[in-house]
Amino acid sequence: MVTATTERVPSATQAGSAGRLYLTCTLAGRRYLVAAGVVREVEEVSGVTPLPAAPIWLRGVMNLRGTIIAVADLATFLGLDSTGTGDEALICVTGEPTGVGGEGQFIALAVDAVSTIRSLDSDDLLPLPERDRVGIDRYLAGLYRTPARDSVAGDLLGVLDLEVLLGALLGALDSALT
Repeated sequence: MVTATTERVPSATQAGSAGRLYLTCTLAGRRYLVAAGVVREVEEVSGVTPLPAAPIWLRGVMNLRGTIIAVADLATFLGLDSTGTGDEALICVTGEPTGVGGEGQFIALAVDAVSTIRSLDSDDLLPLPERDRVGIDRYLAGLYRTPARDSVAGDLLGVLDLEVLLGALLGALDSALT
């Protein structure tokens, strides 16, 4: 069941004065933002076929309207305490468009939930603190503080750099399956 679909929008178009669209997703009980431009759609995870000798973060493959795509448990890949119940997947387009239809490669990133879409300008994002970038910090592009409510400070959300993350995932996937 498709819960949301977006056209793939080039980053240059998104970086305009209107801001860039971000999806809020939940991983291991924490909320993160991901740029919507790399996400083709949000889909329910179903019918995943496990692969023998696959890494623990690779749930298997699923059939998405006739296309077989890998399903990665994003929380496990990032070293977070995964619940393993990611019911939704961010279907991402990676790499350069190939084939007759001009499509790139697809990979599904299983997450616990996808909630809101918000438009943010580049000055809404906070820089990362100066420190060693290990674990999930390697894949963060910045931070975003949600607006305060009822005199309570807003939450601080990590902004995942999906292009870097997808590159790492595809590299690990290639290594695991060869």
